[in-house]
Amino acid sequence: MGKYLKEIFKRLYHNFLAWFILLGAWIIYIGHLTLVNLILGLIISAAPIIIFPELFTKIITPKAYKRLPFLLVFLLYLLIEVFLACYRMAYFTVNTKINLKSSIYIYEYGLTNSTAIFFLATVITLTPGTLVLDIARTEDKLYIHALDQFSKDKGAVMANIELMEKWLRRIFE
Repeated sequence: MGKYLKEIFKRLYHNFLAWFILLGAWIIYIGHLTLVNLILGLIISAAPIIIFPELFTKIITPKAYKRLPFLLVFLLYLLIEVFLACYRMAYFTVNTKINLKSSIYIYEYGLTNSTAIFFLATVITLTPGTLVLDIARTEDKLYIHALDQFSKDKGAVMANIELMEKWLRRIFE
């Protein structure tokens, strides 16, 4: 009976921690705290935990706590990259004298975790000026379209993607 209770308390702890994280994300997203927003946040953040109780027990592990600093640094890096890419795209839009070129690159990734591969493709697509056209899982390749004045510089594009892959490997593998 003791082992069973220990497992129940472990699940409750993980679900409560996930609920607290989701509630915190809700409060940050809303931007200001009122009683109505807090009550709505309590309900909205509890819904995924009620619907998928086992999911959060698998996600929130002691290993996940060790990866959290890498995730925070990666999110800061991603925010800076998206801002710079948006600035470049706005500059290209305003300055009509620039001759934009587009290229398609094949990037061979070394990630094995499907979630990490998904996030790599999403992060590449999220950055303005780049788009993942296809994920070839059997060949471990991404087909990437890049729109940039400097897109002919394959080394710079690949170095940026390799850095993203390195961070995602630290987070997910």
